[in-house]
Amino acid sequence: MRIIHAKVSRVLLVLLLLLYFFLLACSKLESKGVMKDINTGMVTHWTTTNPESVVLMMNGEELGHTDIPLGESFQLVAKNIKGLTSRNGKISVGCALTITDKSGKQLMNEADLFADHSEFDVAEDQFLRCTINTGAPMQWEQDYNVLVRFWDKNNKGQIESTFTIHMIDIP
Repeated sequence: MRIIHAKVSRVLLVLLLLLYFFLLACSKLESKGVMKDINTGMVTHWTTTNPESVVLMMNGEELGHTDIPLGESFQLVAKNIKGLTSRNGKISVGCALTITDKSGKQLMNEADLFADHSEFDVAEDQFLRCTINTGAPMQWEQDYNVLVRFWDKNNKGQIESTFTIHMIDIP
């Protein structure tokens, strides 16, 4: 009877160790995801830093399209972000913006729009905002590809959104 009890104890110990190592390995995995806005065509890929939603906004209203009046500004807003790494009660984030025309020519390539001010206080509902300005050399009735990338400067997390805007005349 003691032999059976000892074997069961060893098997349970091995199973518990395997479970421990499995859970440890899972906690080290990066979380990744993709979301697509069917109204704007915006595709957002994220790693480790998980936004609840990513939207385009203009004049305080959420856009359901990508027709932008030439000369106007709009924002890409990543809302309720989880997974940003804080140090001393602050997060440090970068924001890159690239705009290209349909032939691939870069009209704008900003490596880090937050370079001068990349530290922010940790907030309950965290969001990131990138303002995108339109104007010369953009042309009316033309399409432009936009890429906005936020990244956690304290960790590997990032959020990358791509979409196409269409320049229209001011109504």
